[in-house]
Amino acid sequence: MNPKEALERLREGNRQFAAGVLDSQLGSLVRREELTSGQAPIATIVSCSDSRVPSEFVFNQGLGDLFVIRVAGNVDAPAVVASAEFGVANLNIPLLIVVGHSNCGAVQAAIAHVKSDAEGVQNLAAILDHIAPVARDAYATYSSKNKYSLEETVERKNVQNVVNVLKTQSEVIAAAIQNQDVLVVGAHYSLETGVVDFFDGDAAD
Repeated sequence: MNPKEALERLREGNRQFAAGVLDSQLGSLVRREELTSGQAPIATIVSCSDSRVPSEFVFNQGLGDLFVIRVAGNVDAPAVVASAEFGVANLNIPLLIVVGHSNCGAVQAAIAHVKSDAEGVQNLAAILDHIAPVARDAYATYSSKNKYSLEETVERKNVQNVVNVLKTQSEVIAAAIQNQDVLVVGAHYSLETGVVDFFDGDAAD
């Protein structure tokens, strides 16, 4: 499966999910037994840890279909980048998607942190430090004329920032992109509609 075919399969899977149609055989015993000898996922998904955004459901995919990397705020932490590189280099996964979502608690915390100019909570700082620069820039330039709310603007800009990091700061991923072996895109999931908006470039303006 090439990158564009993988992307179209996930688009169609999300359309099915948003319509309330899920494949009941995706976690079958037969499929589980098939996967004991190896895996060949069609996409790597970097997503938030939020319990309301399970990638297999959102894209209507089953066991062995997705290589999912979850961390609060879908940030570009070193372990996240390394895991994405593993998917590209070791599993030859043709598609890499960074998925943000509406009502993201990590983004809300980052915005509150920027507005109050407060010190970060010790452990949460590991997440906020990745999102705060994006939130600070969006907060400083935000206008009521923007297409999206401040919160969604930050969610989308955070996704695009992670996409840019993966494309430019990982030699493994950059080489795969150059060879047209992998496609890296951003996306934003709506908790309200169940729809994933795929985008490339700046999708927050």
